[in-house]
Amino acid sequence: STGLPRSAATQLAAAVVEVLEAAIARTGPRFRVYDREGGPCLRRSCSGTIKRIVQAARSTFYCPVCQK
Repeated sequence: STGLPRSAATQLAAAVVEVLEAAIARTGPRFRVYDREGGPCLRRSCSGTIKRIVQAARSTFYCPVCQK
């Protein structure tokens, strides 16, 4: 072994990067509700209000109507 990655490992790494990049591109704007506690949900068809909970000293913001 020369210490170089095998062809299959190189192909797998490239495929992982491709899938992750495609998934990130489809997610749209990140953190749309971050730090918007008490504000309206951003979905047009939703009448919810953004809530904040703390888990392990970290804040999580979510719409209790859309995200169950």
